[in-house]
Amino acid sequence: MCRPSDRTSNKYQHLKNFIGEVERRVQLGRKPLLMVPEMTVGVDTLLAQILGKHIVDHNFVGFCGMGGVGKTTLSKLVFNKIYAKFEYCCFVEEIKNISGTKDEVKKKIWEKMRHHGVPVRSASGSFGGDEWYQVNGRLLLVVFDDVETADHVKLLKEIAYDNGVEDSRFILTSRDVSCLQDCGPEYEVHICMVDNLQYEDASKLFITYAFPGQQEPPEPFKLVVRQVVDGCGGLPLTLEVLGNYLKRKDIEKWEEIPVALRECDKVASLEEKVWSKLQLSYDRLPEGVKQMFLEIAAFFLFNYEFDADDAIMAWDSLFGNVHNRLQILEDRALVRSRHEKRGFDGKVQKRFYMHEHLRRMGQRIGRLEGRSVQFGHDELLAFKVQCQLVSS
Repeated sequence: MCRPSDRTSNKYQHLKNFIGEVERRVQLGRKPLLMVPEMTVGVDTLLAQILGKHIVDHNFVGFCGMGGVGKTTLSKLVFNKIYAKFEYCCFVEEIKNISGTKDEVKKKIWEKMRHHGVPVRSASGSFGGDEWYQVNGRLLLVVFDDVETADHVKLLKEIAYDNGVEDSRFILTSRDVSCLQDCGPEYEVHICMVDNLQYEDASKLFITYAFPGQQEPPEPFKLVVRQVVDGCGGLPLTLEVLGNYLKRKDIEKWEEIPVALRECDKVASLEEKVWSKLQLSYDRLPEGVKQMFLEIAAFFLFNYEFDADDAIMAWDSLFGNVHNRLQILEDRALVRSRHEKRGFDGKVQKRFYMHEHLRRMGQRIGRLEGRSVQFGHDELLAFKVQCQLVSS
C-alpha cells in the first residue's frame, strides 16, 4: 500500500473511508441486536454446526421443534452472530401474527428492517411500497420466527428471488416441518431439528436459575431437583421459569412441584402440557400480580401507544406498591422489559417482553377464568392525558 501524497488526495480519502468502514463493522459485530436469555445451555454444538456449515452452504435454513424447545433463542443467537456481515437485516418475531394482503405484510416486515444495524425509516414515516427495492442486489439477512403457514415461507422466497444475491441468507423457525417443506423446489429449506435438552444439560440449566452461582444443588435438594428436571421434559423455558420460581424457596415448596408436574403430564395435548407446567409458577403469584401478568399478555404487548411506564402509572392507581409487584414477575422470568427506540421519531420507550408461550398461556388463562383487563384503550388514554396535565 502506497502512502497518499496528502490528506486531500482521493487515495487518502478512500483509505480513510475504508478503515472507518472496517472499524464500524467490527464494532457493530460486537453488539448484539436481539435480547437472548442470560444462560443458554446445550446449544453450543448445534450453533457451531449452523454457523460453520448450514448457514454457509444454504440460502434458506429452518429450525424445527416443539414449542418452548428454544428455536427462537437459537435463531436470535445466530442472528446476533452474523447480522454485521449483511447490509440489511431484520428479525420478525411471531410472523404468524402478521396478516393482511401481501403488500400489508411486507409493510409490517419492513418496519423491522435495519441498515447496518440502524432501523430504516422514511422521512415521512409512511410506507409507499417502493422501500423493498432498496434491498435488491444488497446483502440481506431475514428471519421469520414461528412460521405456521406455507404462505409466509412463499413470501420470504419471493423476497429472496427479488433480492437476487447468492450470499443473502433467510432463516425460519416453525413447529411444523411440513410447512417448510411443501413450498416447491425453488430455494429449498435446509431443516435443522432442535431437540429437547438431555438430562445433563437440562439439570445444568435448571441449577443455574434455581441456585445462582452454584454448580451443584445443596444435599437436601438433590433428589427433588432430579424429579423437577425430569418433570420439565428438557424444555428450556419450563426449566427457566420453574427454576426462577423455586429460587430461595424452602424444601416444602420444592416438594410440591414434582407432584404438580406429574398431574400436568395427564393432559393429552402436548401444548397443553407445556402450558400447564408453566402455569405452576403463575398459580403461585399474589392475586394483584396475576392481574398485572394477564394485562401485559392481553393488552400492553400489543398496544404500542402505551409503554411500560404507562402501565406502571395505571397499576399504581389500582394496586400501589407496583414496582415490587412487577419485580416478582421479572424475578420469576415471566415478564421482561427493556428500553428501545420505536416509531419514526426514534422515541425511546420502556417495553414489556414475554415469551410467546407465556403470552399465549396468559391469554388462555384470561379466557378460562373470565378475567378482563382493568381498563380499555380509551380509559387508559384519558388517564394518561390527565396525569400529563397534572405533572405539567
